[in-house]
Amino acid sequence: MARKVAQHILNPWLLLGVVLSLLAPLVVWQEPPQAEEAPAVATPSVSDAELERYIAVYKAMQADHGLNIEEAIRPHGVSLEEFRLLERRIQENPRLVEKVRNALLEFARANSAVALAASPTPTPGKVKPEGRRRK
Repeated sequence: MARKVAQHILNPWLLLGVVLSLLAPLVVWQEPPQAEEAPAVATPSVSDAELERYIAVYKAMQADHGLNIEEAIRPHGVSLEEFRLLERRIQENPRLVEKVRNALLEFARANSAVALAASPTPTPGKVKPEGRRRK
């Protein structure tokens, strides 16, 4: 049995196959061609008014979860295509994405059920008449 195993291990064709399989990647492997860097295309800037409009649309959808995007943009006079283009421009700028995220998070915190329950609307109460103070 050991002799058969030794014959299989020392088989010249098997050894040649193992050596070639180890060498083939070294011979075939080449550096991938260097991609030419595309010239940086400046993305159009987003005005403050556009950013506020974008945030207002998402605030409206946060306030009313039944509202769809078409209904949310209707008061702003923007088509869905224009809104999506604005959204892409905002998403290409990490600083603006962070600004939107913070504004929506602040809005959600201020309007959450927990926040609204924690700060109930004050109701007028009876004012205690001032009596004599003890010394």
